[in-house]
Amino acid sequence: MQSKQRSPSFTIKCSETPPSTLTTSAITYNSATLNWSSVSGNDGYKIIYRQENANSWSGFQSNSTSYTLNNLQDETNYLWQIRTNCSNG
Repeated sequence: MQSKQRSPSFTIKCSETPPSTLTTSAITYNSATLNWSSVSGNDGYKIIYRQENANSWSGFQSNSTSYTLNNLQDETNYLWQIRTNCSNG
């Protein structure tokens, strides 16, 4: 008797495509607005940022396509990254 093998199935519930067109605007001595393009089919965005020479990152969640960082240190360079949130559960 020949046994049948079945492959497990799964469903992708949202897009894990990262946002593009990342820009920083409205830069002042202690704030800056982070902007990115919308990605449909996701559960919001996870943004992390840090001072250029720092070791640790700070992060937050957002459902919009921009966020203003406040209380930044003047004369300091910052780095930021973003990804989409995807809840497959």
